[in-house]
Amino acid sequence: MVFRDLFTISCLPPRRRPLELDTDGIWCVLPNSFPENFVIKSTHPKKPKVTISYPGAMLNIMVKEGFTNNQYQELVDPASLKYVSRSENSIFFEVDGPYLAMILPASKEEGKKLKKRYAVFNEDGSLAELKGFEVKRRGELQLVKIFQSSVFEAFLKGTSLEEVYASVAKVADYWLDVLYSKAANMPDSELFELISENRSMSRKLEDYGQQKSTSISTAKRLAEFLGDQMVKDAGLSCRFIISKKPEGSPVTERAIPLAIFQAELSVRKHYLRKWLKSPSMQDFDIRTILDWEYYIERL
Repeated sequence: MVFRDLFTISCLPPRRRPLELDTDGIWCVLPNSFPENFVIKSTHPKKPKVTISYPGAMLNIMVKEGFTNNQYQELVDPASLKYVSRSENSIFFEVDGPYLAMILPASKEEGKKLKKRYAVFNEDGSLAELKGFEVKRRGELQLVKIFQSSVFEAFLKGTSLEEVYASVAKVADYWLDVLYSKAANMPDSELFELISENRSMSRKLEDYGQQKSTSISTAKRLAEFLGDQMVKDAGLSCRFIISKKPEGSPVTERAIPLAIFQAELSVRKHYLRKWLKSPSMQDFDIRTILDWEYYIERL
């Protein structure tokens, strides 16, 4: 059983496993045999039954006993600076769940911390909560969104850890094969949808000065072949792909506006040769231009 409880991990029972600790909550997994709710019958006509969360009630009792401030002072008379002392404890647990599963990514490097990222699923397999993943971000790579959605579903398949990993690996292998094969069996239109990124510029292009980013590079290049009028206003939507060339250049300098691939062939050739710094370039197939290693790393 996966629960989310509030406040402190020190009060949790010994047979628990903390999954994620935050400033105001704990995600914790408990055995299925662990008591969850107790229903108490009442003589009150309007409330014949009262449901009590066992983990929440016990944790609240333990916090009250261990963390109550019995010397809390409250000013009652500002003129004489008179205080009264009383016991105070404003820390309470609230229990959410239980949930079917919680998926947490692991760091690629030992000792390196990750930003808060997790996916939580209800007992019926629906998504209860999602934090930090690209699947919810606007303008993010469609490839990454589809990949993450497929992987999340795969985590719910199988009856053992080995079967779960096999299910996830099958999904991951499929999308890696797409990238390693350079989308050989995919129409160009579908490929463009998968690998293009979309960023909106909140300010006018001229307001960014000497700043560098993929969206700024895209906007400048759009101005080159479409004219300055196209990029003069704030809110410009920049759709782009990342090219392999110029090799060794930062990603910000390898952003190619998607619109160039809809331009006339002569215009497309001229600007791609210029931006890729390849005057003798003859192959203008998108698969030759793309930085496939970049997209594999993003996945």
